[in-house]
Amino acid sequence: MLDQNRLLELIRNGENSFVEFKGDAVANEKLAREIATFANHRGGYLLLGVGDGGEIAGLSRADNEERVMNLCADLITPPLAISYYKKVNI
Repeated sequence: MLDQNRLLELIRNGENSFVEFKGDAVANEKLAREIATFANHRGGYLLLGVGDGGEIAGLSRADNEERVMNLCADLITPPLAISYYKKVNI
C-alpha cells in the first residue's frame, strides 16, 4: 500500500507509463480500458479523483470500490483481481 508521501510524489511527477489520473466522472468503459492496459503491461497506478494536471479533486461517488471491482469482473476478459486502496484527507 502507498503511504501519503509516495502517493503525493506520484502525483507531483505526473502521468506516465505507470501512472494514470482519472476524474470522478470517467466512463466505466474508459476506466476498464485503462486497467486492462496496466494489466497487459507491467502494472501501474490508476489514481481516481486526480485531474490530468495533478490537481486532487477527490471523489463524489460513494461506490467507487464496488464500481471498480465490478467493472474488472464484468468488462475485462478474463476478469481481473486487482488491489484497491482508499486514501482520504491528503
